[in-house]
Amino acid sequence: MRIFSIFICLLLSLTACNNSSKEKASTEDKVTSTQNEKAETSPTVESNGETERKKNSASKVGKETSAIIKVGTYINTEHTEDLNCNCYCLDLNPGETTSLCLVKDKMYINAKVTRSGNNINLYFSEVTSNTTDTKLPWDKFNKEQPIAIISSSPEGYKLDWKGFSIDDEIAVEYALYGKKTLEGTYKKK
Repeated sequence: MRIFSIFICLLLSLTACNNSSKEKASTEDKVTSTQNEKAETSPTVESNGETERKKNSASKVGKETSAIIKVGTYINTEHTEDLNCNCYCLDLNPGETTSLCLVKDKMYINAKVTRSGNNINLYFSEVTSNTTDTKLPWDKFNKEQPIAIISSSPEGYKLDWKGFSIDDEIAVEYALYGKKTLEGTYKKK
C-alpha cells in the first residue's frame, strides 16, 4: 500500500508540474500579445527625438502601398500645368490601350494596359499617327515585356519606366525615350 501511495503522489506531482508549465506558457503568450498591442498604440521615441507609432504607421503604409489602382485619368505631379493632357497624363483602364507621350509634340505610342496583382503594367502596342520622329525600330520592340509598371505609393501612383525591349533585353540606346516625360508620381485628375 505504501508503494501505491508513493506512486499516486508522484503521478499527481508530475501532472501538476505539467499543467503549471502550460499555464506559464499561456501567461507568457498573453503578456507578449498585450505588449504587441501596446506597441501598436503607444508612442515610442526614436533616436532623433521624433515620436512615432511604429507598428500602427507601418501597417498604415502597408495598406496604402497595396491599394489597387483605380480606372481613370491621372496627371504627373511634376507637370500639373498640362491641364489638356498633351503629354503628362495617363488614361488607365485595364484591357484597353492608352496613348503615351515619349517626346512632347514629337513621339507618341499606344500602350496596352493590364493589371498584374496590385500593379498595372504597360506594354508597347504601336506607334501613333501623330509621331513625327519615326527613326526608332518600332517593329523590333517586344510587345510581351512591360515598358512601364505603375504601383501605388503613399504620394499617389508611381510610374517606373522600364524601357523598350528587343530580343528580351532592354534596348539601352532607346531607354531615355519616355523616361523623362512619363516616369514619376501621378494623382487622379
